[in-house]
Amino acid sequence: MAIGETILGAVLQVVLDKLDSRQIIDFFKSLKLDQSHVNKLKHLMLVAEKLLADAEQKQISNSAVKSWLIDLKHLFYRAEEIVDEIATEALHSSMNLIPGPESFRTKIRNSIPAFSNSSSFVNIINSKIKEVVTELEHMVMVSHSSALDLKEVSVSKTSGRVPTSYLLEDTGVFGRDQEKEWLLQLLLSKEAEENLISVIAIVGIGGLGKTTLAKLVYNDDRLGSFDLKAWVYVSDQFDISRVTKSILECITCNSYSGSLDLNFLQHELSGKLRKKRFLLVLDDVWNEKYEEWECLRAPLSVGACGSKVIVTTRNDAVASIMRTDPVIYLKPLSNEDSWSLFSKHAFGVGNLSSNPHTEFLGRKII
Repeated sequence: MAIGETILGAVLQVVLDKLDSRQIIDFFKSLKLDQSHVNKLKHLMLVAEKLLADAEQKQISNSAVKSWLIDLKHLFYRAEEIVDEIATEALHSSMNLIPGPESFRTKIRNSIPAFSNSSSFVNIINSKIKEVVTELEHMVMVSHSSALDLKEVSVSKTSGRVPTSYLLEDTGVFGRDQEKEWLLQLLLSKEAEENLISVIAIVGIGGLGKTTLAKLVYNDDRLGSFDLKAWVYVSDQFDISRVTKSILECITCNSYSGSLDLNFLQHELSGKLRKKRFLLVLDDVWNEKYEEWECLRAPLSVGACGSKVIVTTRNDAVASIMRTDPVIYLKPLSNEDSWSLFSKHAFGVGNLSSNPHTEFLGRKII
């Protein structure tokens, strides 16, 4: 798993991009912001990012690591808020460069919140950055303690996530029968048919099988009662127009080369979904912005009662924002199911190792 795939990696990239933007760099030069603290903030966030891969795996069995990740998330968001304040103040100061009468510039400037004077802004921002830097230094230091014992992993910024599809290799699935039956029951129950469109979330850390579980259900023959089905890979690069276009292409089984205007796409999609009972899977959702989800959801509301949206995500906040009910929290596979999965990939289907020593080592790995 590439570290840049995580929600913290996405926040980090936003912070670094803004700090490296020409607008903010020029703004720094015009004020006496402590550049050393800014540079230290960037460095510490990059160091913390290298610890994320190890932390995401260890949080399963180590509650201290899980708490560390939660604290790190809050710090990353605080850093983003500080950078947003800097960007807003930079925008406010740049209003003098806008052509036109002073009354016009004043009207725009007054619409943007800003500090009363630059000196108070500098003092407050310097203090906020220093506070976050101090806390990040502490978090990086404790990450190497015996309680956490986190290791740094090199981050590849060029690696991309592999898009998913609904196609499934049945012989490679182990140990999700109970979750599959529960999810099917939620989709096919009498109550489900009578309810308005609802969203079900499958939540768990990377690698637990969220996408696989969604595939198992999506391909089940018992879902013939749905008029339409669509599988859309979302990822952390959330774009409403792109996702809407993907849904439209999936339900029509045609590549769409028309306008990418969101209004037009949503009009087309709502026309295809109107009074149809549909099942939509949104795989690997990271976006935590409520207003963007509400915008994406708008054309889905014209579907018939009993329509369902299944969301797979690593993030509890996503499930909350999308108002999912219920939420399926995936747990790790049992030891035997893990061994079956390992054996399948190591020795092939139906060809478990006959060497006791090899099996012993395999089970130790599990």
